[in-house]
Amino acid sequence: LLPNLISLHLQHNSIRELAEGDMAGAEGLRWLYLAGNAIRRIAPRALAPAKMLEKLHLEGNRLEEVPTASLRGLPALSELKLSHNPIKRVGDGAFLPVASSLQHLYLN
Repeated sequence: LLPNLISLHLQHNSIRELAEGDMAGAEGLRWLYLAGNAIRRIAPRALAPAKMLEKLHLEGNRLEEVPTASLRGLPALSELKLSHNPIKRVGDGAFLPVASSLQHLYLN
């Protein structure tokens, strides 16, 4: 529980998934850096407590699809990095939950 935390750097660890409740108490979080982990799955409500999230860096993980359900409830998300994941297909509406706020999208 870190209510004043605005930036969380967890790059290059061994995180495999983000489960519901993992971000509890991070209501003020604006920047979340999770690059270079082994994330395969993000639960639909895992990021829900971080409603003010502006930057989400998920590059270099093992995501096989865009975590669309996890993006719901993030009205301030302006930057999303998904580069270097084994994403094979981007489905219709994949970024619809953040369509009104997203300004920078990385899918290299």
